[in-house]
Amino acid sequence: MPMTMPIPSDVDRRSRRGDTPRSVPFQEPLLAGARSILLIKLADADREGDPAASAGPPMLRMAMLGTRREIIDQLRPFNTAPDGSAGTAGAVLHGPGIIVQLPMVGEDDAVNQLLVTLNDESAAWPVLERLCRMLQWKMMDPQSGRTFG
Repeated sequence: MPMTMPIPSDVDRRSRRGDTPRSVPFQEPLLAGARSILLIKLADADREGDPAASAGPPMLRMAMLGTRREIIDQLRPFNTAPDGSAGTAGAVLHGPGIIVQLPMVGEDDAVNQLLVTLNDESAAWPVLERLCRMLQWKMMDPQSGRTFG
């Protein structure tokens, strides 16, 4: 049975009329306060040290991570995969301490970035660091634009 909270306007009327307030289901936000990062891949020229290619913010130097199907296959060795429900159609992957959201594109369409929500940072960081090292991806803080990993 879901928790219920009174609607504020009904609470005010109740105190005046003496009847009980009307209640609505209370829903907590999903992962409130959880940290989010983006997984990206910088253009090859940046990794080779070309100063012209490294100019500008990381968002302008992103390379394709792969197709949606390739990304799901690449993340599988890191114990990160779809939960199997029909409603998500592989758009959400679950892993150790992380939830990875893929863009809503076709199976063979290009994907340039992934949104990762950390729900258990102590489990997530080792997985993300290993994943980035092995796949040559970077983590990016969406608020500051800084890349790491």
